[in-house]
Formats: sequence, C-alpha cells, structure tokens
Amino acid sequence: YIKEPLLLHRIHGENHSLAAADNLMEVIGPYVLQHQFADTASIHNMNKVVDRLDSSIEKLAQQSLRYSVRALFNDDNVNAKKYYHLALVMSSEIAKDKNLQKIEQYWLSDKTEKAKLLQELKATGELVTRTVSYEPPPGSTPLQ
Repeated sequence: YIKEPLLLHRIHGENHSLAAADNLMEVIGPYVLQHQFADTASIHNMNKVVDRLDSSIEKLAQQSLRYSVRALFNDDNVNAKKYYHLALVMSSEIAKDKNLQKIEQYWLSDKTEKAKLLQELKATGELVTRTVSYEPPPGSTPLQ
C-alpha cells in the first residue's frame, strides 16, 4: 500500500532479501535509497520526504539493532557485531538504548550471564520476532 512516499520501509520474515544478512543489505539498501529519495525530493520541493529522513534513518538503526539481537539468538556473533556497529554508525542516540547496552554487556559476559541477557532481550516485545502487523494508513491504494 502506498499513501505517500515518506521513506517508510519494512522487512518481513517472508522477504527474500533476508538471505543478504551477511552483507547487511536489508539495512544498507534502504539507507542508500532513503538518501537518494530525499535528494530527489529536495530538488522538487517535496519537503515531507526530506523532513522524514532523520527519523527514517533512526528507524533503520533500530532495525539494525533488532537484527543484531536476532543474530545472537542464532549463535551468529559475526553478524550480531556487524549489525550492532551499523546501528551505532547510523544513530549516535542509539547508544542510550537499553537493548544496545545489553548487547554490549553480552560480549563481556560469561556463559551464564549471556543466557540471562538473551532471555531479557527475548522478553522485549517485537525485538526477536515480529508479532504485530500494521494495517495500511487510511486512504492507501493497494498495489496491483
């Protein structure tokens, strides 16, 4: 559905691009596109798109953080660290996020503490698995 192109993007579990996790493309791809959309929009005075850029990048940083946690649950420390660092690069504000701080603590912990931290992260809603799907905004037109 598209109501207005305001740099909104969502990856879901059935998306084929999830196989690109090793090269971070499901976050880096939208990051590059969002900048390109904002650049093009600014030329045409489409200020809503330009004004949304910072918040859309913040959302991608949060997505990167979620992917870091998911990688930890899959015993994939390499990608967990990649996504962790990508989140920090995209947003300096994310350093204050409690989940990011738990991830930092995870790598410094022993096996028992790691298990405890993973359980705490798992208990955080929408962090490990998506359970909420959103209805399209009112006035949206389905893509055929």
